[in-house]
Amino acid sequence: MKKNFAVTLFLAGSLALTACGDTDAPTPSPEKSKEVEKVATITKEEFEQLENGMTLKEVEKLVGGKAKGEYKKPTRYLYDGAGGEEKDSVITLEFENEKLKSKSEEGLLVDEDKVETPLSPEEEIIAMLETNTDFQTFSEKFYSLPGEEQTELFEKKIQGKSALNWSGVIVHKAGDNIFIYAGDPSLHNGEDWKTITLEKPELMPYIVNVSIPNKAQTAAVNPGDTVSVTGQIDLQGSQEEQSVWRLEKGLILP
Repeated sequence: MKKNFAVTLFLAGSLALTACGDTDAPTPSPEKSKEVEKVATITKEEFEQLENGMTLKEVEKLVGGKAKGEYKKPTRYLYDGAGGEEKDSVITLEFENEKLKSKSEEGLLVDEDKVETPLSPEEEIIAMLETNTDFQTFSEKFYSLPGEEQTELFEKKIQGKSALNWSGVIVHKAGDNIFIYAGDPSLHNGEDWKTITLEKPELMPYIVNVSIPNKAQTAAVNPGDTVSVTGQIDLQGSQEEQSVWRLEKGLILP
């Protein structure tokens, strides 16, 4: 009985020593861990090479590592600058749909070196609604987009926004609605609504149907009058379908 107990203790001790002395067990590589988690900085040269449309992986490959901080809604990555004009320079990269949308810096470049990221066509169109751009310029820019992109942009970022000041000639009145032609004046020679629909349907995408709750305002104007209006954008026009725009809660401006 004692002999068996001693043998058991000996075997248990041997197994424990073998486990402690096992040199074949894999251990994490500190160097590899550091490489994966490497936080990069961005130089002036790297900043100038960053282009809209790059993926995060492409950015990380260019600058040599990950950002020091990440923010969501919108998705932004924060990097420290290296070799900039100021010691504590900071670079912010904003992403949309997993692609670089814009880049900005503080303290990395001197004024004459600054690189401004141009607005995308979609951003230009949205900016027009916020800067009192005339309807003709706005609509031409909008129609320059492919059809599917027009619909997507309208549904996501234009519908429900306010048109600050769109001007045009009234071509039709119907109840509380006025229809104004707000496109290229040289293409409209005084044609009324019926003539446009039958003979010049290409002008339809440049007509805005404005619903005006104030009956006194609609009563005070007539076809042929030039008016400026504001209102909430409800429907988009289309060159392909030769359809008009529509504003709800419209108001004729003084």
